[in-house]
Amino acid sequence: RHRRLTVQWRQDWRSRSRECWSMQAEYLKACVGSVLADGIAQTVLMRPDDPIDYLAQYLLKSVADKEAAELLQKDIQREQQAVQQRKESASAEQAEKDRKLAQEKAQLSKEDSEFAAGLSAASSLDEVCNAAASYIRARIGVSSYVAMTDLPEKEPVAKTVAAEAAAAEPAEGEPTEGERGEEQAEEGEEAPSKLKFVPQTLKYVFATGTDERLLVGKQLLRPKAATEDDEEGAAPVRGVGEGVSFDAVDAYLAGTQTILHVPSAIQNKSVKFYYIPRTGAFAVAPFVNADGEVKGVFSADALGTGRKFTEEELAILAKTAKDVG
Repeated sequence: RHRRLTVQWRQDWRSRSRECWSMQAEYLKACVGSVLADGIAQTVLMRPDDPIDYLAQYLLKSVADKEAAELLQKDIQREQQAVQQRKESASAEQAEKDRKLAQEKAQLSKEDSEFAAGLSAASSLDEVCNAAASYIRARIGVSSYVAMTDLPEKEPVAKTVAAEAAAAEPAEGEPTEGERGEEQAEEGEEAPSKLKFVPQTLKYVFATGTDERLLVGKQLLRPKAATEDDEEGAAPVRGVGEGVSFDAVDAYLAGTQTILHVPSAIQNKSVKFYYIPRTGAFAVAPFVNADGEVKGVFSADALGTGRKFTEEELAILAKTAKDVG
């Protein structure tokens, strides 16, 4: 019986040993089999004087190369993650910009619609000015005011037509208007053009906020020559606070510009201040009647802000003045 137990023990031990060696072999094959095989192959190929040291150095270098490759892979992954995060951040920022831009466009469209509706519903000059001032305050955030010229009021249409018809009837023996036109055409003469009305006075009729008390009711006269002794046609005195609104009117009548922009009002000595001079821009845009005659000016200022108007803001002011007209 003792012999049978001994034999059985030896068989069990051998079985466990085979299992253990099998597990160790699998471990070595999985962990170092490939690099060891490469190292042995490289040693055989190079046949160094000390093959054991050569194989050991090869294995150490393999470990260092593996660690370096792992670090490089981690760096690449971190960079890829950073790039992805930047892309997501840029995408989120662009989405936010698009959202704000859409909101701004919707707000601007709403303000334009409200302004158009206000003008359509206006039944008096004061209501028209209020609608325009509210629009400019919302779009640009500045003060505005309106001054009317001394343009004579038009006569009733029926009376005007009758007067023109009476004036058109030629006296006995005189050529008719058509005949006169034919004679002028044959002689190469140009028909006289209608003279444009040149305003001499601007009277402020509307202003926003505190400007109402300072401006409404005041008049601005066209600059005159220095003294009565000056020759006829002498240039008016400039740079004495005489105002620049008539410069805007004259430029409009000459067809050179639709709006006058003074980027720094305090540096322009011709700008007329009705209160303490302040830094900021000033703009004047004339508006006309159906006959193209200037009947007023729409002005705006950014005084106290120190800024000038942008091209977009000037375009808005010019269009508003046109709508007021």
